[in-house]
Amino acid sequence: MSTNVSDKSNDYKAEEPVSSTVVRDVEDSGEKDVFAVNGSSENVTNFRTTGWIRASVVMTKTQIGLGVLSIPAALQTLGAAVGLVVLFGLGLITAWSNHTSGKFKQAHPSVHSTPDTSHVLFGKGVVGNIAFTIISICYFLFMTLISASSMLSLSIAFNTLGEGMRICTVGYVGIAAVAVFIVATMRKLDHISWAGWVAMFCIVVSVMIVVIATAQAGPAKGNEAAVFDKKLSAGPSAGFASSMNAVVNILFAYAGTPSYPAIYSEMRDPERDYYKAVHSQQVFSVAFYFITSIILWYYGGQYITSPALGTAGEIFQKISYGISIPALLVSGLLYAHFASKQVFVRMMRGTKHLVEPTMIHWGVWLGTVACVVVFCFVVANAIPFFDSLLGLVGSLFASLFCIGLPAMMWLDINRHNIKTNTSLFFRCKLAWAIFLITLGAFLCVSGAYGTIVGIKQSFDDGTVGSPFSCADNSAAT
Repeated sequence: MSTNVSDKSNDYKAEEPVSSTVVRDVEDSGEKDVFAVNGSSENVTNFRTTGWIRASVVMTKTQIGLGVLSIPAALQTLGAAVGLVVLFGLGLITAWSNHTSGKFKQAHPSVHSTPDTSHVLFGKGVVGNIAFTIISICYFLFMTLISASSMLSLSIAFNTLGEGMRICTVGYVGIAAVAVFIVATMRKLDHISWAGWVAMFCIVVSVMIVVIATAQAGPAKGNEAAVFDKKLSAGPSAGFASSMNAVVNILFAYAGTPSYPAIYSEMRDPERDYYKAVHSQQVFSVAFYFITSIILWYYGGQYITSPALGTAGEIFQKISYGISIPALLVSGLLYAHFASKQVFVRMMRGTKHLVEPTMIHWGVWLGTVACVVVFCFVVANAIPFFDSLLGLVGSLFASLFCIGLPAMMWLDINRHNIKTNTSLFFRCKLAWAIFLITLGAFLCVSGAYGTIVGIKQSFDDGTVGSPFSCADNSAAT
């Protein structure tokens, strides 16, 4: 693989001068960064312009979004002691995964997004091509399902706020899809990073409103109950299927990991700044999850709703949903952008149209974003249940991208040391990587089982609406 890439790089250098970034990439690893541009040309788009602070904000927004709205209910299912151990444990695991993804990307500059890792891990033969196809499909579904979940959440927000002027829920999802398309068409991550600032402020404020209101006035459903009993416990309060569904919902809250190689690819100086960005966002995310979830669990108990914004009652629900609309929108557009960028780079890679603003460049980019958004719109209407959709995404894809695949990246980075390094510390790290691969496979199977059982139960209970329904899906109903 390295020989082929090196040959291509030499051809490239023979034809035209390259930027210092390309020279460094080629000299260090024999691989050229996909967004490297000709330093002497003016008619190019430089995608590598994002600083570490903006990258950190985007990373944080990929974490703190839909996931935080499902953690309190997951904590109630698992119990405080078990739930917090899972919350902290998955935080540590994904922090390690995020760091490892950066190391892997640094060692292989030709990797743009997560699917590209398959050609490094499995080679460029038949096995590598099959792995690339499978991982590309999983990556696309992961990104688009999260974007679809955001559109579904936006329809819930619109229905919650639209009392007296409510329209068909499919129409609300359509409004969300149009808004996502408009912003997601911005080509450079640096250009849409400003939205991350607004989104982070909105989601933090909206969640804190619910937390404070619930702590002061109690959960709305509990206040309406004849006998107020929060049913707090230290351990799981439900069976295996429900517990595993709760675990993968928590994992989903840390599911920004597969987007980080793509973010790395558009950073100005990732070798120096990536680790500052990724670790600062992880510390903030874990702390925010701990504070909000434990307070809501203690004061809300079994009366916590999922999404959690409806816990404090109708008035606070409307306030929090109104404030959270920009955050939900940004979650949708970021993941739609990542899905579109992966397809766009795959189609344009190796041509001048990738970085030059030609008609083909713009046509393919806008067409790709449009197709991705339409797909998300269909999924959001076809799967009208928030909690189970997050669980399904978490079990099938987050377990692969956030746990299993980074462990395989570590094995690849250290493949030359596996036979020669016999130190206890290295052997412990090797055992850790093997454990994570096993854990990822277990969570994929058991989490999917738990989610499917939950979906079936919801349909049996009649608590799930029909696909493409105009029925009101607000939490207030």
